Amino acid sequence: MTLNLLPTVWMAYSALLKQYSFDVVIALIPFCLPDAFYERVLGRGEKGWQGFALASLCALSFTGVIALLGRVGGWYAVGLAGGRRSFSARGALLFAAGVAVFLGCLWLTELRHTVDQQYLYEFHERCVVGTDWSRTHKVLDKMIVGWYSGGPEFYKARALSEPMLVVLRVLFGAGVVGILLGAFGQGTAARAADAGWGSRSAGCLVAVGGLVVVSSLMQYPACAGRLTLFLFFPLQMILMEGTAWAHEALGRRSGKPPLAEAAATLLLVLMLPAAWRNLEQLALEDVPSNMKPLLVHVRERPELTLLATPCSLRQVEAHPGGMGAERVVVLPFDLDMQRDLPWGEELWLINAHRKPYCRRYMKTIVDLSVEQRKLHTESNSADLFWLRLPDAPP
Repeated sequence: MTLNLLPTVWMAYSALLKQYSFDVVIALIPFCLPDAFYERVLGRGEKGWQGFALASLCALSFTGVIALLGRVGGWYAVGLAGGRRSFSARGALLFAAGVAVFLGCLWLTELRHTVDQQYLYEFHERCVVGTDWSRTHKVLDKMIVGWYSGGPEFYKARALSEPMLVVLRVLFGAGVVGILLGAFGQGTAARAADAGWGSRSAGCLVAVGGLVVVSSLMQYPACAGRLTLFLFFPLQMILMEGTAWAHEALGRRSGKPPLAEAAATLLLVLMLPAAWRNLEQLALEDVPSNMKPLLVHVRERPELTLLATPCSLRQVEAHPGGMGAERVVVLPFDLDMQRDLPWGEELWLINAHRKPYCRRYMKTIVDLSVEQRKLHTESNSADLFWLRLPDAPP
């Protein structure tokens, strides 16, 4: 439980419901299915239509194929290491056909429209494996511990201390070792011999490796927060396996189980303050990009124009019941936005994202005004100003 409360960004995302939440649901489905399902459908070729149906996940999410093939790859690798697993030709053919068909559907409906949008690649360039091989270790490190380091998307998500991040890196490495040893029949941390848990941990490891490969070959960002939200479950499972393996190894090697218990207790004591802080933040603070508390002010004077920064476009478009103003203008994201300002008027200015560049944009407009009043507080997750603009641009 404490490990699950530590990731600051994950806790912030959990207060939102976006299309990336669906990616997480799709990624969890293959891991919810037991090894017996894959043994029956892919190993013995029985009810092959179920494998074809499972492949439909590839049509529902960009990242569904990575999670699905990771789970299947982990199941196969653990069985192969034990000398007891092979694919049924019929089951494998139906499954592969399903993956191909449903990936084709995804290509026709979505991917072909985004694959040539170069700005998407440029925006996430620093999170792509292979763009600059000298930075690969930094990309991989951010992929693993970035969830615990805060982030620009959630300005209130405070990072864990550097010593704690070092501990998490060590535990993640221990998790990789524990899973590999478990897959080859040594130790119990990877649950390879556990009929209930099966090869899920190995599947998590293969899924993480799959994302690294996809990032290097297809320029998919490996550490871009919401775009890799589906990967958090595999990463967290590897971390938990590392904790379990380290606890088991310490007790076995020292021959003193109390020493292992003492180390686990110390780790828990170190983690609890940060975990409690994250839980309190999630329970008490406003969710990111929530404009609703501020719209009370706007509805008091609906005749004023409401200006929204470009960062707020999606929130303005999707807000139920409208914004409360008779006229809403979403400004363009360019340097010549002054031409769109209603000079000589009183107006509202709202900004739903507190990313640095969004706030700089907002500040530019506030500085142009001759009179302003701030209506938001730090407890709000959006910004609202009342402004009076001069009669003409400066």
